[in-house]
Amino acid sequence: MTKYVIEIKYRIICILTVFFTFISVIIAYKFYIIHLVLWMNSTANSLNYFILTSITELFSVFFNMSSFLVKYMLYYYIYYHVVSFLALGLYHKEYKYLKKIFITSLFLWILSTSIFWNMLLPMTYDFFFNFQHRSTETLNVFFEPKMDEYLNFILNVYSQSYTCFQLLLVIIIFLEYTNTNLNAIKKLKKFIYILILLVATLITPPDILNQMIIFLFLVLSMETYLFSKILKKNLYLTLLIR
Repeated sequence: MTKYVIEIKYRIICILTVFFTFISVIIAYKFYIIHLVLWMNSTANSLNYFILTSITELFSVFFNMSSFLVKYMLYYYIYYHVVSFLALGLYHKEYKYLKKIFITSLFLWILSTSIFWNMLLPMTYDFFFNFQHRSTETLNVFFEPKMDEYLNFILNVYSQSYTCFQLLLVIIIFLEYTNTNLNAIKKLKKFIYILILLVATLITPPDILNQMIIFLFLVLSMETYLFSKILKKNLYLTLLIR
């Protein structure tokens, strides 16, 4: 028992060390953290595009950006320590299963970040900053971008993108747990669609556009996964017959 307590203390110390080191680095490079909001989009034409109305607003931008970085960086580090601590008490199959979940989740995180950086972020930038350039004589719009509001919007979009891809992991785990019984899934497909719609509603209130985007994304991803399973099964049966 003492050995496990010592190991728990050791892992907590490791996590806290990384946490405070990361916080110290963020504070030391606070100037670059603020500018990261401006540099996030490579299509930005000017670094003087944002408006700050107070010092507290600047601090709010710094705090929100720092919390965002710390949250996503530490999540996988803590997950690694939890799995490593439980590894000796797990069967080899269970350990491999948790390891597979970790790698898949990490891959989906990288994929969602890549799609956000290359697709969603430029789209939001075009909407926010180029709208006034497209103004006509009949619709003359002047947009004053506030840094804190823009950052909050961007972080919300990223969080929704991340959640969408991580929900794919939940769907994959569910289908693997049920051994992908295609007949049972076919019968329960309506209920699965309703469940996905409820999840999309809960994570995107009250924006119906994002709700439908997430719903369609998850449904299409599930159908693609099921199609690949059917294709793999038919290919296996074909090779078995031959």
